[in-house]
Formats: sequence, structure tokens, C-alpha cells
Amino acid sequence: MESFHIRQAMPCDVKQLLNIEYTCFSSDRISVQQMQYLVSKAKSSIFLVLEDTRKNLAGYVLAFAPKNKVTARIYSLAILPQFRGQHLASYLLQHLFEMLNQKGYQYCHLEVRESDEKTQKLYQKFGFVQMKKLLNYYEDGEHAWRMRVVLKS
Repeated sequence: MESFHIRQAMPCDVKQLLNIEYTCFSSDRISVQQMQYLVSKAKSSIFLVLEDTRKNLAGYVLAFAPKNKVTARIYSLAILPQFRGQHLASYLLQHLFEMLNQKGYQYCHLEVRESDEKTQKLYQKFGFVQMKKLLNYYEDGEHAWRMRVVLKS
């Protein structure tokens, strides 16, 4: 990952983050106002971006990490199509899990579309297991799987 580095999202990233959001997702998108809040004011979030040497963002991962330090939640993970196939999602997730472990979190959970088997397999490589099927979870009515992993604190 020599040509990419991971850093915290900043307010100046909002335009690129929204481009990623609208390119990668057709529904359940983070709005402009939500994005601005998440990068500037949200205290219980970890918002990491993947940046190339020209300051272009290739993707991001957003997790909520409440003060109780028991369970974190991955809210969103996105990699622009032209950067897929380079293991960048795994690179982001590995960095996120290192942070969560350092902070003492015991579990991490997430929701993923039932039809998105490729992403489910990515999460399974990191130890996530399906916990519960959530009916009509997404705006378009698709079901989701809630998945969870035990972290190595």
C-alpha cells in the first residue's frame, strides 16, 4: 500500500467523501449534513480515509465507537470502483481493528446486505460471523445480516 496512506477524515474531505458515497451506494447514503457532522463534530466516531499521493481519496471506513468501549459498529465501508481489487478495504479494516484493539473494545458489529456475498466474505476473513437476519433493513427493502467479531483486546 505504498501509494496510499490512512488518516482521519477532515472537513476539507467532505466533497470527495460525498463523491465516494454517491458512486458506491444507490440508497441509504450519508447526506451532506450528516457527512459534515461526522467529519467535524462527531465525538464517538472513527472516520478513516484512504488517500493517494496526489491527495485523492480512494475510500473510507466509518465506525461508531461509544465511550463504553465494549462494542464498536462499522457503519460504512466504501472503495471507489477504480481502486477495487487492490485489497484496500482489507487495509482500512486492519487499521481500524488495530485502533479498536488499542482502545480496548471487545466486539465490533455491522450490517451488510443479504445479497452482497462478496462483502460478507471480506468480513468473514476478519472473523465476523452472521448473528441475525434483519428483515427489510435497507431503504429499498432488502434484508441485511448483522455480523459480529470478537476483538483481540
